[in-house]
Amino acid sequence: TPAGDSNKAYRLLAQVMERTGRTGIATFVMRGKEYLVAILSESGILRAETLRFADEVRTPEAIGLPEKPELDRLTVRRFEKAIEEATAGALDPEELADGYGRRLERLIEAKRKRGESLTVTPAGESGSEEPAEEPVDLMNVLKWSLRSAEESSRSRQRREKA
Repeated sequence: TPAGDSNKAYRLLAQVMERTGRTGIATFVMRGKEYLVAILSESGILRAETLRFADEVRTPEAIGLPEKPELDRLTVRRFEKAIEEATAGALDPEELADGYGRRLERLIEAKRKRGESLTVTPAGESGSEEPAEEPVDLMNVLKWSLRSAEESSRSRQRREKA
């Protein structure tokens, strides 16, 4: 989004790019990796769409895709007809509804009506004097899990021998 006083320049660039059908090509670095993007304008909004560098594009041979088999024209036509029949009905927009978003909005509204806080604070930042929980040592948890599995396996073997 445009930052500070750059809204006018942003809107001008977006409008001119959209009117002229131009797309910008750029690179940017995120998390230490360089990305190639196309900058497009749609409905007055600029968006970046990730592209691939040539060395990132794999050929069908490189991924082991089998060669195309010869297909009978009659079989292809029957399959096309089956797809047409299966998709003949109109798409119900409700099938594309964001159920999670709706549930979240209802939850927010219910909390707002009850006067509850809508913000979540990270552990230890609630304003209380309680210290934040210590982080879990995943290596210790994994070792404990493996020991438990081994002990369970040994006791099962002892029962089977008895």
